[in-house]
Amino acid sequence: MKRHYLLLWLFCLSMNFIPGNIFAQSTVSVKFSVDVSLLVSSNKFNMATDRLLVKGAFNGWGDQNQLIREGTTSVYSVSLNLNANSWFDYKFYNASLLADNGGWESKPGFGTNGNRTLNTGTNPIVLPVVFFDNADLILNRSTDHFNFYCTAQDIGTLTDFSNKLETEYSRIVTALQTTIPQKIDVFIFKNLDAYHNAIGYPEFPTWAVGSAFGKTIIQMASPNHAGTTSYTSMLQLIIHEFVHITEAWKTTGSLPIWLNEGVATYYAGQTTTIDYIRSLINGFGGLPQLTLFENFNTFGNIGGYQMAYTIAEFVTKIHGSDKLAEFVRTVSYPVLGYADKAAFQAGWHTFLTNYYINTPPPAIAIGTIRRYGENWFMAYSPHPQKDAENNTLTYYFTITGDGFNKTFADTNHSGSFTIPRSDFKANTTYTVAAKSYDGIAYTYTATTKTFSTANIAPTVFAFTSPSNGQIAGYNQTHQIRIAWSPMQGIDDDGDPVTDKITIEGNGLNKTWEIPGATGFVLVDSSDLQPDKTYTLRGERTDGTDAVHATPITFTTGNFTGIENLVSSMQVTCYPVPVKNRLTLKADFTSPVNLKIDVYSSNGQNMMSLQEEITGNFIRDLDFSSYYSGTYFINLTAQTATGTLVRKTIKISR
Repeated sequence: MKRHYLLLWLFCLSMNFIPGNIFAQSTVSVKFSVDVSLLVSSNKFNMATDRLLVKGAFNGWGDQNQLIREGTTSVYSVSLNLNANSWFDYKFYNASLLADNGGWESKPGFGTNGNRTLNTGTNPIVLPVVFFDNADLILNRSTDHFNFYCTAQDIGTLTDFSNKLETEYSRIVTALQTTIPQKIDVFIFKNLDAYHNAIGYPEFPTWAVGSAFGKTIIQMASPNHAGTTSYTSMLQLIIHEFVHITEAWKTTGSLPIWLNEGVATYYAGQTTTIDYIRSLINGFGGLPQLTLFENFNTFGNIGGYQMAYTIAEFVTKIHGSDKLAEFVRTVSYPVLGYADKAAFQAGWHTFLTNYYINTPPPAIAIGTIRRYGENWFMAYSPHPQKDAENNTLTYYFTITGDGFNKTFADTNHSGSFTIPRSDFKANTTYTVAAKSYDGIAYTYTATTKTFSTANIAPTVFAFTSPSNGQIAGYNQTHQIRIAWSPMQGIDDDGDPVTDKITIEGNGLNKTWEIPGATGFVLVDSSDLQPDKTYTLRGERTDGTDAVHATPITFTTGNFTGIENLVSSMQVTCYPVPVKNRLTLKADFTSPVNLKIDVYSSNGQNMMSLQEEITGNFIRDLDFSSYYSGTYFINLTAQTATGTLVRKTIKISR
């Protein structure tokens, strides 16, 4: 399977009117009602003297059925016994001498010559009250491609619906490769009953909320009074009906209902779920025949809209949207490469098997996209090697932007892949789309991700120790700890970060370059003078951009007794780098109290020894349990006179 579908089904109707009475059966009562208030207000009807009639095929278009005023209202009505299960055209007739159009309604409906239409069933019908000639249904908006007629209550919806249609117009006519030479009329009726009455099916189910008529008309219920159908779904429905209009302009023949509705649901995005399609197939007892979806009366009740969607999807995914447009034009199976309908059906069945019956490959999500050094890393999850049916999975990533369009396949199932930085242009935004493939079908990621190759400067840091303007304290090995925050090993676009720390003042100008993730440096007291003020500066760089910390000052304390470390203590050590053991040798000219401390690069004390020494000194230090890295050996010797001598040795393991 390619993907999972959102269940969002709007059952829509493309009307095929059947003229004449098709059954000779018992009769049913039908009540007709008309509001003449707008006729009265325009001086076209006098309620005291004028008559209102209903004329149609059921009375030979004669004058025998007069409507009677209901009390003191402006509503006139009459109940007639008409043949059950029959189809009729009719109109209301104003017998006033002041009436327009010879008394006839002009084009109030969608039957022959604009007649109103009525399909009777077997139950009594009370038709909703209408205005003579639908006078309350007024042209309230006209756009580049559509005219919108509605009652006053729905004027507020026209912005949404006109914008939706105009936004989708180009996409749909382009997809079906046709042109529409005139504006389309959109009629929005005040509620579901008014819509059903207008299309001649007063007993239609509540899911029937919209329809297309021929090449020029869309009809729908008010989006705020459409039964259980939501406003959002009505916005989708109007696109469905516009697709039908476009199909009517495109085709040169008669479309089977499965093709007509399939294209409309597909281009309106009225998708369904895999599980629902599977349940329909199980209910059919297997893959269904196309003929099952060619009966207008049963189509909507057996899952026809959902199955028709898969037919349009099949043609598009297997043969392309151009072929679907040509298929709509000709309804010719050879244009798709099939000898006949049976071969086409077999191809559709294969598609259903591969994309709906077989377990689809798992959907993946695009994770972190970032650069580190000279490479971009793209992460995704999950990344199993096999799917539920033991098919080997491949993950594809398509990257587009500024003329760049490449697809990368990851067969290592590692959850990430690498692309050289040199493949991309600087200062460009790229989009990443992904899909998984099991050898049968694709499953696409629900969303794409973007990334930019514009360089991002590292974050600014601030010194946290010592405090600005304060006296700096020394640790036990007579070092000052310079620290800063935040630490940043790589910046936001993946460049390694280096921190440069500089101490200036009193003849000193010394700089340390430290990886950004370290966040501290230890400064020997021998580099500094007592009771002096120094300036501390910091720069962080990613190789392209540099940011600077706010300089601070600190003052050293009053310390004495520190001798020149090189001349006062001669120390050697080997081997360097250390493998397991380090031999340390020192030479003293007088007895000393010697203290040995080993520190890790982050200042942790790893080892501490102390003993009295006279003359030469040799000691083996065990490093076998230490991790690889940098270590500092501090030797502090105190003589009998109180003189303190110190030396620091930097080693690696």
